Amino acid sequence: MKKFNTITVLFIGVLILSISFNVYQMNEIKRESREQNSIDRQFIQSLKQIKRSLENDAGLSEVIRYASRAESISNFTTYDDQRTYDSVSVYSKQILEHLLQMAYMNKDIDDISKKQELIQVIDKLLKDPLDEQSISELQYLLIELKKDYE
Repeated sequence: MKKFNTITVLFIGVLILSISFNVYQMNEIKRESREQNSIDRQFIQSLKQIKRSLENDAGLSEVIRYASRAESISNFTTYDDQRTYDSVSVYSKQILEHLLQMAYMNKDIDDISKKQELIQVIDKLLKDPLDEQSISELQYLLIELKKDYE
């Protein structure tokens, strides 16, 4: 009988430890998920601010500020899990690099139609940051903008 009680106590102890560990893990997973969602929202917010700055003709320095923020967190988004050429971190970096080159050369996006195209492409990326067609359009548009200021 005493052996049975010892085994029962040990079993209950292991069961309590197991349940405690599972609850801890569940809370950690929820916390990690909240943090990841927060990073994704910050990235989308940065894209929105880039778009808004372009729409309001806020100036290249403000657009660069938001592009820099988007680029700095792009590696940590869930959108960048694919690690392909068309990944979020790649196009975020391309946007920032082109804007910095323009600022260095004291240029602005003078072509209104290209600025509108850029706004439209960013708007598409806001809806789906991994849309391959929008990413290709963005990359093509950045190449076209580069031709204008070189």
